[in-house]
Amino acid sequence: QPSSDVSSGSSVSVHSKSRRYRTKALNSEVDETLFGSAKLNTVKEDDASEKEGPRQGKAASAPAGGQKEIIRIITKDLIRSLIVPTEDPSGKSVIITPQEYNRIRSAARFLTKEEREVAMQKMKEEKAEILDAVCNRKNHMKQQEVHRKKNEKLNEMEEEAKVNAQYLLEKAYAMRMEQEDEIKHVNELILNTKCHVIRDAQILEKKQIDKELGDEEMRLDQMMEVERQRAIQMQEEIEALRKQERLRGQLQLLEQIKKNQEEAHLNEEVREQETQQMLEYLEQVQLEDMKVSKAPESLR
Repeated sequence: QPSSDVSSGSSVSVHSKSRRYRTKALNSEVDETLFGSAKLNTVKEDDASEKEGPRQGKAASAPAGGQKEIIRIITKDLIRSLIVPTEDPSGKSVIITPQEYNRIRSAARFLTKEEREVAMQKMKEEKAEILDAVCNRKNHMKQQEVHRKKNEKLNEMEEEAKVNAQYLLEKAYAMRMEQEDEIKHVNELILNTKCHVIRDAQILEKKQIDKELGDEEMRLDQMMEVERQRAIQMQEEIEALRKQERLRGQLQLLEQIKKNQEEAHLNEEVREQETQQMLEYLEQVQLEDMKVSKAPESLR
């Protein structure tokens, strides 16, 4: 049974491998696990066959009657038909003429400093020539117009129209002069009115300024008077304080003198008492001496 199990397992593994992988060659020496799944191998094989090119054949049908060109590619696995587009798929292709190509090529070339100077000089000369030609043409046209006007004869209607136009111009000029005189007079009146208004405004402004200056001076005078009165009051207070200090000093001095006198009087009394006591002591000593001198000699 073990051998049968092994054989059955090996057969199952062989069958599973045969179902899972597709053999590329009978004598292959490469590990087939490197090729991945069967589906991926099929795709890779198709890509390789496309890169190598068709092996069996290639058929192409040329466009005829507006039909699209079809290219048929035959490989060992499949046959594919490719449609060749008649237009550029990107839509960015541009077809230019040889002249345009040469112009772009010449414009793209780098010019040296001398070549640029020559090109600028040539451009200036061409521009000057064009301007001269235009000026000459204008002058020629003006001369032709002047010559035509001189040689042209006026008919009766044109003469009459010219006279009427001249009359209208003269009348318009006269009316304009009258209107200008009136306008000048009105402008003078307006100017005089403006001058009077400005003068009145200046006078009023001057009065207002003078009034403001007077008020300011009065306010300053009042402030100065208040400051002066305050300074006088402060000076009086200072003098009163000084007077009080002097009086206090005098009182202290008198008290000190009185105290000194009292102390001197007390000292005098103490000295008198001491003197009196000394005299009394001396008298007592003398009395004792006299008593001693009067006593009998035996007692001595």
